[in-house]
Amino acid sequence: MRISNKLQLGFIACGNTTRVTCTHTPYRPKQEVPKMKVNEFDTDGVLIQNPENLERSLRRARVAVVDYALTNRFDYFGTITFNDAWHDVSNALACRNAVLDAFNHYQQRNNKNFKYILVGEYGEKNHRLHFHFLVSGINKDELFINHHHKLDWSYTSERFGFTQIKHIGKTNIDHERVARYCSKYITKGNIRISNHRYYCSKTLKKPEITREYSPMLTVLVSDWLEENMQFPYAHNRMCKAYSIPKRIYQDLLQYIEECKRKIAEKPWSFEKIDSWTVCPFDTWQQVTIC
Repeated sequence: MRISNKLQLGFIACGNTTRVTCTHTPYRPKQEVPKMKVNEFDTDGVLIQNPENLERSLRRARVAVVDYALTNRFDYFGTITFNDAWHDVSNALACRNAVLDAFNHYQQRNNKNFKYILVGEYGEKNHRLHFHFLVSGINKDELFINHHHKLDWSYTSERFGFTQIKHIGKTNIDHERVARYCSKYITKGNIRISNHRYYCSKTLKKPEITREYSPMLTVLVSDWLEENMQFPYAHNRMCKAYSIPKRIYQDLLQYIEECKRKIAEKPWSFEKIDSWTVCPFDTWQQVTIC
């Protein structure tokens, strides 16, 4: 059986949702001469990013926002639009600092349990800067209906201009949908202010991460998930990622314990493959030992 011996299994617990990752971590031989990083700039002085590094950076940021949003329950999703008379929209750093100062001030003065996630975006039509946010712990008396007949938050509208805010439903599906909706603006706008693609309060809980360094178990778990109609939301030559509900996760844990017992009873041999030319996730055949 052609299975890479560098496969590993990861579990990231985010509230009532668990993300299962099957990753391949190949060994990179050390170079005798360290490779020096040289930054390249275009004629306008803008840094030219490597496409692979850019894709990896965007993916990490988007996954982090989803993990934070699912691990910490938020009550509202909103958008801040700046008033040109109050703020210089062309100065992204100053606008970001103003919003972060306001949110941190609210946490210190109004509610210590106030939490937020902030993502910036430039509009498609007029390329105006605005921010999307997830918050919890705000005073409901500060909410009102503005002249656009939209729910507004007085704390931000009085400081920045216009805020549109919506209440998030109580179901897990509602929270997961809002988390992915908020994270899509990272890849949509590709905006990075002061080397950050998102911002969050320091009091957020981080997801719990556990790993299993077993190539055979990684294969079996991936096949079991797809047999139970849990298909990967991300799949490339180095990773397959699944997002599964708590009910499926409990069944998966029982299956893993049974697999560990049978793997221990029967030795398995692995054929070495060149992971740089062959995708590790396209080499195995569907296997059943339980």
